[in-house]
Amino acid sequence: MLFRSIDIDFPDGSTGSAVYGRLESEDWNEFLRAGCSFLTLNASLGWDGTLGELPAIGSACGRGLHILPLERGFDVSQLQSIRGISYLYLGEGCKGELDLAWFEDLVEIRLMCKPKKFKLLISGACGLKKLSSIGAHIRDPGALSLLRNLRGLELIRPSFHASALPEDLALDALEAYGWTKLHDLDWIARFRLGSLRLSTCRRIQDYSALQHMTSLESLYLDDCSHVPSAKLVCELPRLKSLTMRGTEFVDKDISCLAGMGLEKLNLSGRGYFGSACA
Repeated sequence: MLFRSIDIDFPDGSTGSAVYGRLESEDWNEFLRAGCSFLTLNASLGWDGTLGELPAIGSACGRGLHILPLERGFDVSQLQSIRGISYLYLGEGCKGELDLAWFEDLVEIRLMCKPKKFKLLISGACGLKKLSSIGAHIRDPGALSLLRNLRGLELIRPSFHASALPEDLALDALEAYGWTKLHDLDWIARFRLGSLRLSTCRRIQDYSALQHMTSLESLYLDDCSHVPSAKLVCELPRLKSLTMRGTEFVDKDISCLAGMGLEKLNLSGRGYFGSACA
């Protein structure tokens, strides 16, 4: 039985479908006919905690699975037999080992389960383009070099230094939350990022490398240590969006931003608009 038209914020805020009880083949066919991009398996919505008949069906047909088993628990190794998964969200209650090499068609994965019960393996190449993960899941950041198509990386409370990231990653977007071992942007500046989002990174002591990140189009700093001067971003020729929430320019002089052609500027704090830019 399927509940239809349930609003869920994964992966893109679109309307999804959720399973109530056991996943039967009729449910899966109904899901495909509905044209939704992902199917939610959520214990709080009545899902029984099993894949039902999906292993027998054998293919996710290019769709995604949003799995939240909670106290029921779910062994992720069961996913190995299912082809054609394009998106995976593994939430609280997921456990066991999962190897990204199992999934030839996987484009995006979000790992939000508890690291103590879950182990991520990267034993070979796959087509993954975006990885979002609690930092503790990535025990060996060097293995990320196997993900040649990886363009987006989101890290939540990573436990390693930025220099542990492979230099050959072709990242376009990097997002990090609570990165306590991020003290400067020197290593991050080696990637040709188009987007950089940092939240609650309060131990950054040196922002000087920011001025060398000339491919940046979007910069978002939320509750990070303060930036000495706006001059560090004024030389970024492609920057179109600058958002700073709970993070301020220390010298309060934003006059140089006026000639940048920014399409979006969002600053928090006091004292800015007494400058020449006002």
